[in-house]
Amino acid sequence: MASQKSEWVLRLERLAAREGGFAYPWRSTIEEPHGEDAYTRLVLEHLRPELDVIEAGCGHGSDALEFAPRVRSYLGYDAVEPFIEICRRRAAAASLDNTAFVVADSSRKRAGRVPALDQSADLLITRRGPTNPVLDARRVCRPGAALIGLYFVAPPLPQWNDMLPVEVRMTAEPSELVSPKVLDYIERGGLRMHGCWAFDVPEWFDDPEQLLLYIAWNRELEFDEQRALDALGEVFAAHAIGGRVALRHRRFLWKAMVD
Repeated sequence: MASQKSEWVLRLERLAAREGGFAYPWRSTIEEPHGEDAYTRLVLEHLRPELDVIEAGCGHGSDALEFAPRVRSYLGYDAVEPFIEICRRRAAAASLDNTAFVVADSSRKRAGRVPALDQSADLLITRRGPTNPVLDARRVCRPGAALIGLYFVAPPLPQWNDMLPVEVRMTAEPSELVSPKVLDYIERGGLRMHGCWAFDVPEWFDDPEQLLLYIAWNRELEFDEQRALDALGEVFAAHAIGGRVALRHRRFLWKAMVD
C-alpha cells in the first residue's frame, strides 16, 4: 500500500503546477556575499569528471543542469513527483545522458533513506533540501567524500509587518534551529565537520508587486490583492531607501567529510 503524502509534499505539488517547479517568481537584488552564490561556488570547486554526485531535494533540476555536465554521474531525488518529472524533461532537452532522477523521501521518520547503493557517491549536495541525508551519508558515500548543504534561515519580521492586512502578514519562524540540527546530524552520522558559514544580507525589492510575490509565495493565502498592494505602497512610502525596501536574506552553508 502506497504511503500517504504529507501536506508539505501536496503543497509543493501545487507549487509545481503554479510555478513550473520550485521557482521564485519575484525579482529582487541580493547583496553580496550571499549564501546562494557561495553554495554554487563551493560545489563547483568540488566537481571533477570522475565524480559520482547525489543531490538531495533536487527540485526542478536547475542545479542538475549546471553541475551534471561536469561529473561522471548525477543522481537527483525529491519527494515531489512533479519536480522529478520536470527534471527528467529538462535533462532530456539538454541531452544529459549521465543523469538519473527518482522520487524518494529519505526521512528516517517515514522509513526512507537516500535512494542509492552503498558507497556509490563521491559528493552529496543539497540546496535548501532535506537535512536527513546526512544520517545516511556514511552508507552511500565513499571514504573521502564531501557533503555540502545550504539551508534557508528564517529572517526577522520587518518593522512594517503590522502595516499589512492581517491575511498577508508574515509570521515568525524559529531561526535558531537550523545549524544545531545540522551539527547534531553530522555528529550522529559519524562525519567530520569541515566548515560552516552564516550569511545575513539585505534582499532589495524595487516595487510593491514584487514584494507581495515574495510575501505570498507558497503560503496559499486568500486575500484582497489590491488591498495588499495598497498597504505595501504605504510601506514603500514610509520605509523605502533609495526607492527600495529590504528584507533579510539568511542562509546557513556547511561542508562535512566522510573519513
